[in-house]
Amino acid sequence: EVQNAPFIAEKRLFILEGLPRGKKEDIEKLVKCLHEDVLILVLLETDSSFKGKKLSSVASALLEVASEKKFPNISRSQIISWIGEMVKECGAEGIEANAISFLFDAVGENQEALESELNKISLYAYDRTITQSDISLLLTSGAEREVWKIMDYLGNNNPEQAIKYAESLLDRGYSPQALWSTLLWMVSILTQIVSYIEVGQTDSWQIAKSVRAHSSSIKSILPYAKSINNERLKRIVDMVITADIGLKTGEYRATSDSQEELLALIDRSIMAFVE
Repeated sequence: EVQNAPFIAEKRLFILEGLPRGKKEDIEKLVKCLHEDVLILVLLETDSSFKGKKLSSVASALLEVASEKKFPNISRSQIISWIGEMVKECGAEGIEANAISFLFDAVGENQEALESELNKISLYAYDRTITQSDISLLLTSGAEREVWKIMDYLGNNNPEQAIKYAESLLDRGYSPQALWSTLLWMVSILTQIVSYIEVGQTDSWQIAKSVRAHSSSIKSILPYAKSINNERLKRIVDMVITADIGLKTGEYRATSDSQEELLALIDRSIMAFVE
């Protein structure tokens, strides 16, 4: 009702992201405006709402009158068990352990995304065990999700693995031109994130809204963005801009028949993050 006919629904749904600000009296006024027949108030706790912080007076007042429910993420072992049960329900005999690891690397642990992929893969591997090759063949490529996986390796100071992962994307059909464009976008996002950190904003949800990127992408780069100094960031930006100008002016060749120079620029750009 709320989604399809909001003006005639019996209840109204408001979603607040994070704790509201104001005074204790504001919560009392808010409660007086609520009526169980016409309004549902849902409060979404962001990562930094409560952890390690003393609650403000408005937060304390809200918790006194609110019904609090927590929905923590389930553990990886629980997700693995769920994957095993799901593929069998969809007709496959099972799934190999290395296939699950490969799936996590490509998709992450979001169950909604995993379910979408597993439904398709299980149908393809009906009545047999799902292998890594099955997943590699059928996995839907998400440009932002997959390329940001490179940042996980760079954040762990592992450029060699980052380059290997980039090569695996190319082997799976990701074009060098698309990878280069996404790397440029990634550098622009990194620059904006560093700017937010410098003014004290470290909430991934808030940053994601401002830079128009997925919050999981922001989370993956936050540790690196917090550690990078301005000198290195300037070197990275200068390097990729100079390289991109060279590609656009013909200094480097990047045709479908001659992509060696573009591939070398991709490797150099990745290495610039840790040099």
